[in-house]
Amino acid sequence: IVVVLIVLSITIRFPKVIISPGSANSTQKAVTITGAPTTPINGAVYFLTVRVTNNRPNVWRLGYAWIEGDSEIVDEDKFLGGLSRKQSDQLDTADMSISQETATVVALEKLGYTVPITGATVAAVDPKGPANGKLQAGDVIVSIDGAAITSPETVGQAVRSKSPGSTVVFTVERNGKRLDEAIITYDAGQGKARVGIVTSPRYSFPISVKIDSGDVSGPSAGLAFTITIIDELTTGQLTGGKKVAITGTIGPDGQVGPVGGVPQKAVTARDAGASIMIVPADEVGEANKHAGAMKVVGVRTLDEALAALVANGGDPLPEIKPKAA
Repeated sequence: IVVVLIVLSITIRFPKVIISPGSANSTQKAVTITGAPTTPINGAVYFLTVRVTNNRPNVWRLGYAWIEGDSEIVDEDKFLGGLSRKQSDQLDTADMSISQETATVVALEKLGYTVPITGATVAAVDPKGPANGKLQAGDVIVSIDGAAITSPETVGQAVRSKSPGSTVVFTVERNGKRLDEAIITYDAGQGKARVGIVTSPRYSFPISVKIDSGDVSGPSAGLAFTITIIDELTTGQLTGGKKVAITGTIGPDGQVGPVGGVPQKAVTARDAGASIMIVPADEVGEANKHAGAMKVVGVRTLDEALAALVANGGDPLPEIKPKAA
């Protein structure tokens, strides 16, 4: 009986996800800028990850996570938000791509550059919508029914001009190839045609900023990347030569949004020796529970994050003048 119980405790899996402390990753190693003078960052800026065990843990793994104290156990359905694991992974990958692009735009505009919108890309595809299986996150939308797409707004206008049940042809670029995809629109209510995608702007960048986050996905490193780009493109040292851990999404208007796994990220930042951890304002309390002696500052905007770095001993930004187009 004992042997049977042991075997069952190992083999029976539970629909739970364990979120544990992950890694502190250097943004300097991830960001490469060409086309403008850069200044190496003294100290370090870290973006933070969590380790997710989502292969249905057994009772021993669940018990260890509960006793260990730094991990969080959540229901699988809640974690996936109604998506399959594959769909969740695809969404996280798309979120990281959008986050990196938004970070670049916000940073460059903060430094006086003009970053015009020139088109639209597919940011996400509704797994239950008619575009699923035809369009993919990352597709560049060239035209709809032959009409050129110059912004996300023109995508919406083109689709809404159709009647529900009619067919629209998306011409997209994917992996260097041009594809035509015919999609039947559906009625989203009140006779409004939709195809089930979310779009994001496509920009023309005045300089090249490449961000390689490896296998890390999701949008939570947006603020960290924004600050790193600004720091490298200015002569001062925003970090003040210290180790700084940052988590938070970044919006096109410079607003900082909430992220998941803040308690676990605080453990990671603390163990990495960060002098300060910058988090979304509403998540300071969760971070402080695991921060130890590390200082935690909550922010709602990029400007507040920059001010927090100055208060921590960093250099203020120089006077910003508009850059020539």
